[in-house]
Order: sequence, then structure tokens, then C-alpha cells
Amino acid sequence: MADEPVRLSVDDAFRLARDALIAAGAAPRHADRVAEAVIAAELDSRSSQGLAQIPVYADQLAAGEIDGRAMPEIVQRAPSAITIDAHSGFAHAAIDLGLGEAVPCAAITGCCVLAVAHACRAGRLGPYVERIAESGQIGLAFAGGSAAPGMRGERGPGTDSRPLALAVPRSNAPPLVIDLSMTTVAQGHAMLAAQYGETAPQRELTDVQAGQAADARIGGAAQQGAALSLVIEIVAAALTARVAPVAASAGPDGVELMPESGPVLFLIDPNRLGGEDFGPRLESLLQTVPGGSAVCRQAARSEAARESVRRQGIAVSAELEARLRTLTSRSAPAE
Repeated sequence: MADEPVRLSVDDAFRLARDALIAAGAAPRHADRVAEAVIAAELDSRSSQGLAQIPVYADQLAAGEIDGRAMPEIVQRAPSAITIDAHSGFAHAAIDLGLGEAVPCAAITGCCVLAVAHACRAGRLGPYVERIAESGQIGLAFAGGSAAPGMRGERGPGTDSRPLALAVPRSNAPPLVIDLSMTTVAQGHAMLAAQYGETAPQRELTDVQAGQAADARIGGAAQQGAALSLVIEIVAAALTARVAPVAASAGPDGVELMPESGPVLFLIDPNRLGGEDFGPRLESLLQTVPGGSAVCRQAARSEAARESVRRQGIAVSAELEARLRTLTSRSAPAE
């Protein structure tokens, strides 16, 4: 029988993630941002992007894929556009810096584009667009794809995640957040499969292949999906000066290095572009567009689920908790 999960309070989980990252070589301020992101994933029941990612980041820091002390900087600025160079550091820190500039910019000009270059994987984009929506603006974000370790096969690299997220402010409810990936098997799942010695989430891949064989109609959908992935790749990869997606390269001790994949975020002031009646029009749209009501109900359930996790604590396996505590006991590498 599997071990009973360990429950950690949100504060304890945050400290454990932060301390493990610092011990692996991350600057404290960067460790704060990454820990916030993984805790946000746990609150949303996205455990593949939660605490389980901390050992992955620790390995990437050790391999030199991520410079844990690199300071992001603004390298280009226009009236409605900002480019951040992460200098091979954490995307989380670079986005945090960029949003601090982009949110007030969009409030003045009506819109702003934020591009982050030379950054590690940002993980989920939902929390960042949600932060934008909480400021009263629409947030839209893309990130380019990359082949994840552990996802090889007859068809070649198995995942080009290319996450996409949208968040819209609402007058009488929390922001509506749509957080997607352009793959059936998300990159976070694939990386964890590789981390723990598995080749891939085989059941999910088998289901996809069976569906392709059984239903020829999926060909049209696949073409549309490929076109959307290309749109994301052009917007995210080209604007952030990232090379085209390639398979991960091997780093020290066999750790596979992922290509840098900086995100691009769009901030839009809905009242400046859509007028003061944007809010009522949005609510009407959500009730009339097919699937709109279901998305709203799911968003309400997600808010309730977050509160439940805050009360009950974050459930992790005993194995993962032990691994995180082992990471925190290591000495941080010398600068």
C-alpha cells in the first residue's frame, strides 16, 4: 500500500521550497519568486508544477542550465513595450521585474507588451496573467516550446508545451483565468517522469495514439493545433531571441539541459480599448458563448479548492518531502 501523504501548511511548504532552492544556489530573492510559483500551483491542484519541480530546478542549477544568481534587467523600452534579459536566470524573477514596469505602463498607454529573453522555463503562466487581471487589466501570455526529457519515441521529441494563458478582470468575481498547454501531456508531467526514472506518462500517450488511429477527424484538429503552436512560437520565441525548439542537450552528470524559453505577456486596459461598459459586455458574453458558463463554474470551484488547500495543507508524498528536506540540508555552492 502506498505511503500516506504528508500534509504541509502553505507557509511550511513555501519555506521548504525556498530553502531548498537557496541551498542549490539560487539567490534568496529569486528563490522567493519560484517558491511562490510552485505554491500557487499546489493551491490550484497542479502538483506537476508544484513542489515536485523543486528537485528539477535544483538539478538544473547544479548542471548550470539556470544561473540562480543572475539579475534580470530591462534592456529595451518603448512607450508600450518592455524587454527583459534574464541572463539565463529564473524566468519567475524576470517576469516579476517586468510586471512591475508593465502594469503601470498599460494603465497609462492602454496596452503594453512584455518580452522576457534568455530565461529558464517559467512553468505555469496562469499566475502571472492572474496578477495582471487583479490590477484591472487583461493579461495574455505565451511561451515557446521545447522538447522535454523522457519524451522520446518513434515520433521524435514528444512535447513542445507552448503554454498559453489568459486572465480577464471581472467586476463581481475573481479574475477569469484560462491556463492551457498545447500538448496532451504537459511538459511538467514529462519532466517529472524523467526525473523519477520513467520514460513518459505512457497511458496518456497510448490514449492519444489510439485516438489518432481510431478517428481520422483528429487530423484537422491536429493541423489547427499545429498552426496555433506556430503562432505561439513566432510570438514567443522570435520576440525573445530564442533559437528554434531543439531537443534537450546533455549537461554534467547526465542532466538534460532545456533550451531557454522566455515568455511574452500582453497587458490590455479593457476600459481604454473597450469602453466603460466592458464589464457588463464580458458577463453577457460569458453567458452566451458556448462553454462560457462552464468555464465560470470551474473558476468558482477553483477558488473554493484553493481555500480548501489553505485550510487542510498541501499533500505531498513522504518521498518528496524527504527529498526536499535533503536538499535544504546541503550547503549552498560558493559564489
